Amino acid sequence: IGFERKANGITTLWKVEDVFYLWHPDPFVEIGEPINYPALAARNASGVLLSLDTFVEAFFERGAIKTTLVALKGANDVKERERFKETWRKAMQGIRNAWEALVVNADAVTASTIGEGVKDLQNTELASGKREDIAGSLKIPQSMLFSGSAAGLGGGGVSDADMLKFLKQFVIPRSKWIANQFNKQVLIPMGYRLRFKPETLDELQE
Repeated sequence: IGFERKANGITTLWKVEDVFYLWHPDPFVEIGEPINYPALAARNASGVLLSLDTFVEAFFERGAIKTTLVALKGANDVKERERFKETWRKAMQGIRNAWEALVVNADAVTASTIGEGVKDLQNTELASGKREDIAGSLKIPQSMLFSGSAAGLGGGGVSDADMLKFLKQFVIPRSKWIANQFNKQVLIPMGYRLRFKPETLDELQE
């Protein structure tokens, strides 16, 4: 029927003929924008990697100290607990205090580690799997992103072959699809036509 654009608190209605639009086909949507598409899958996978990076950054900002539960024996006074909490925080917070020592009464204070550290996050299978999910959802060969993935498989030769495959299986068909949509909706009614020439790409020359 049309499109609704919201910007700066103002909603504007646009007619179909006034908008150039295209979206990735979704088998679960008959008409309209998709609810499942490659970029969404890539975003979900990259969110896991972003969370890992955020945790590592925050871990070192806290002085590389794992999350710790401190039990105070007989410290029922609120002021006393707050005083110890502030002392502990000042001594342990921040990378500058990463190697500082804090002397406490072992009979009165018990510290138990309940959080994870950087070593526990070295899940290479998880990180590698998510990188593969991102590349796979966007149809990008691994060797184009990570040079190490082509090691032992011919190195540069494999990478060049994957680049050619990427162009033939994704870039060229997608560019033709975009051109066809643009021609159909915009240019042909005006007497024009857009045509890409992928055969002129350097990668396709003998």
